Amino acid sequence: MLKRQRLSFGAPRPVPLSVQAFGRRRRSRLVQCGGVLRWRSVLALWCSVVAPAGGAGDDRTEGLQAGPGCVRMRRVTAPVMSSAETLRHMLDKAQRRLGTPLRRSFAQRGTRHDPKPGALAKFIANRDETGLDLFLLMLTLATKEPYHVIYPSAWWQRALELSDETIVSRAWKRLQERRLIVRERDGRLVVVTPLMEDGTLTPYTRPAAKGESYGKLPQAYWREGHFKTLPLAGKAMLIISIVQHGSFTLPLERVKDWYGISADTAEIGFRALRDAGILTRQPTWTLSRRAPDGYAQTYIYKLRAPYSSGKEVELRVLVS
Repeated sequence: MLKRQRLSFGAPRPVPLSVQAFGRRRRSRLVQCGGVLRWRSVLALWCSVVAPAGGAGDDRTEGLQAGPGCVRMRRVTAPVMSSAETLRHMLDKAQRRLGTPLRRSFAQRGTRHDPKPGALAKFIANRDETGLDLFLLMLTLATKEPYHVIYPSAWWQRALELSDETIVSRAWKRLQERRLIVRERDGRLVVVTPLMEDGTLTPYTRPAAKGESYGKLPQAYWREGHFKTLPLAGKAMLIISIVQHGSFTLPLERVKDWYGISADTAEIGFRALRDAGILTRQPTWTLSRRAPDGYAQTYIYKLRAPYSSGKEVELRVLVS
């Protein structure tokens, strides 16, 4: 009579924790030496081995909870760049050191004998400060041909410290309607290409022609936070001042006809620039046929570095 013998398998060999077992084969059970091992239990064992390797504070293994036969992992939250960090990265990547060239036609079109308001007047009339800063920042980043600027909407939102990405989308739409940009989409990215500042749908070129009047918006406007502290009137008068070539005279009663800005807005803007230390003012008296007494009070405004861009810009404002 045969006796029933009890089989002894000894200690089981360790189960190989390979990517093939977890991924491609994706077996619900691993059978070895007659024993059944749930794949979830193997995953729990794998997490217990890998988790200490991440060290304390490793977000990849944070929040592991091993229950009976299951493992739950908390969703990992990616870090978000701050507004200052985003703007600094965009400016550094553009590698623009001498300031952003800005043509006089953006503030004033026509000829010197028959001047007309430029595209800047629409920003002031519509109180579109977001659109103005977005346009200036886009020009700052467009450094090489074909002058494409490619960033997600979230980057523009953080750089300008806006509350919502939809504000950026609406601002791009307004700039496109004013014929200042061409906008396309590449997945989640926005491809923006500037056009000429006069709004004539002409492809953008750098202002390098001899005799072409333009000024430069320095990096201080962004890096020192003047785009956040200056009001819209101050930004408008700053642009009007830097795009001039040398000294020029600005009668306050002609500001509306020349630039599409009221005299009150011009005075508010000059006051904001003085308070920010961007320009200085010196009162004087000059002969004028418009003055009943023969002399008109004149304010001489001069831009200070770095907004002077190495050239002496003198603005004579006739008050009375």
